[in-house]
Amino acid sequence: MSKYILKIVFAFAILCIFSCQKDDEGFRPISNGGGDTSYESDITGFVVNEDNDPVFGASVSFNGDVVQTDEFGFYEFKDVLVDSRHNFINITKNGYFNGTKVFRTKSQSTLSFRTQLLEKNFNHSFNTSSGGTITEENVEINFTGNSVVFDGTSTEYSGEVMLAVRYLDPTDEALFLYMPGDLSGVDENNVLQTLTSYGMVYVEMETPSGEALQLKQSHPAEMKMQVEDELLSSAPATIPLWHFEETSGLWKKEGVAELQGNEYVGKVTHFSCWNYDSNLPSIVLSGRLVDVTGNPLPYLHIKVSVEGVAGQGQGWSNPDGTFAGAVAKDELLIFKVTASYNCGNTVFTDEIGPFSQDTDIGDVVIDLSSDPNWTNISAQFVDCDNNPIENGVVSVGGSFYPMDNSAVNLSFIICDPLIGNEVIGYDLDSHLQSLGVQLANVPGDNDLGIITVCDGESYYLDIISDDPPLDITCTFELIADEFTGFDGIMGYGSDPTNPNIFVGMIIEYDDGLEGGFALGTFDMQSASVEVTDLNVYSLQTGTVTITNFVTGTEEYIEGYYSFTGINAGTGEERDFEGTFRLRVFL
Repeated sequence: MSKYILKIVFAFAILCIFSCQKDDEGFRPISNGGGDTSYESDITGFVVNEDNDPVFGASVSFNGDVVQTDEFGFYEFKDVLVDSRHNFINITKNGYFNGTKVFRTKSQSTLSFRTQLLEKNFNHSFNTSSGGTITEENVEINFTGNSVVFDGTSTEYSGEVMLAVRYLDPTDEALFLYMPGDLSGVDENNVLQTLTSYGMVYVEMETPSGEALQLKQSHPAEMKMQVEDELLSSAPATIPLWHFEETSGLWKKEGVAELQGNEYVGKVTHFSCWNYDSNLPSIVLSGRLVDVTGNPLPYLHIKVSVEGVAGQGQGWSNPDGTFAGAVAKDELLIFKVTASYNCGNTVFTDEIGPFSQDTDIGDVVIDLSSDPNWTNISAQFVDCDNNPIENGVVSVGGSFYPMDNSAVNLSFIICDPLIGNEVIGYDLDSHLQSLGVQLANVPGDNDLGIITVCDGESYYLDIISDDPPLDITCTFELIADEFTGFDGIMGYGSDPTNPNIFVGMIIEYDDGLEGGFALGTFDMQSASVEVTDLNVYSLQTGTVTITNFVTGTEEYIEGYYSFTGINAGTGEERDFEGTFRLRVFL
């Protein structure tokens, strides 16, 4: 990676921190004065890719606050106000389509989410002078000539257009993990609707150099989408088109498509994520899942659907067993609970409703004691000095759950005893994890006692400065060993005590090697730190010391740095220092 490219990557990462924050300016279907409509709660979650590996350094925004996912893909918002009818978080990461999670609560709670980001590949192209046809899975898009402008302007673009297109299958049981928002939308009268999807598609356009593009309003594109075979019999002849609005977390009705054979055909005047949906007026349904003794049942999968209508709303019960979601108004509903979206074993089903207004159905009692796959896990986690972990998560079979006062008490159905039977604790403050503990009884009860989180280390980059105090652990990092002999260290993150403060760093130095990292202390060739208000401190003098370079299947370096930077705008000098343990990308 060249020094120039490394700087471009860093500049783009910092730009994303500031430009990707979304103000909540759109429609919010809640009452406006409500002490009884907002609840002080915690929001936690994990962001993973399509291989279910953690996504590092994703920006997660909620009501103007932005945090970054750490090396475990974990993020957290503490003691925030959550509305009873509509909330959303936006998740952005370079190389992925944006993700949005929509949620609600009827009580003070801890809300936990898992979001899967879809990789964004600009692997299609056409020339603006002639237009073109793009096909991807079930989707075909036809462009007229001279139909593209630079995004946010009326300036026409001429040349090659690169497209990233991704079809989302509405019959996929895991759709809710990666689709934007949920199936909540507003029609042309701003009335909240529950949608039934017959297919979705992400489309983004850019120049070969990465500048965002958009359609001319006067030159719409024709978009065709083939309907899945199992949905074709219920597909209406005409269906509304809906686009996802990230500033409101809602689908917005705009245009229609006609069913021609097995394809919906319609025209769109801009690109984001489009959805082919029928719609019904909706209300918010809430309640709580409990066992026969009244204990909450977390992390069970809930589906609510209308008999004879394709598509369904779905989601997980929260750590306290509560749930809330938009469902069809004035319709008989099928309420179904399974152990997970892909487990297959239904543990509860019932018909409920119809409901003409927002309804809390109270406790839904589910007897799981006789299920042959029911598994219980309890454990207490301590650090290297045997103190309780203050900020930790636990992994069970690759799925993450937050610790509650350094402990976990989990009960769930493990469908396959051969997977999901290893428990690992993570200390998010010390960057340490425990050894894996195998569950002895799957199914059955597993009291794991005290687990010490004091083994493998995770990756980090600390940025420390005085006057005013700055102490931030970066949660995204990139090491680039250049063939020119320059080595680069890069990271950015947010202040754990103030999520509105961000910082990014890039350091370059010369260790004299063409590949790999030499041990020792080296003068910096360049360095800069950029703080939230875009104050940039550039290198005056500085050194970086590499104390350890580990090679093998997972390569990393360890060390520390110090440098004095100057603000070009104000002339202010400031000293920075810190330690790091970072992955190596050669």
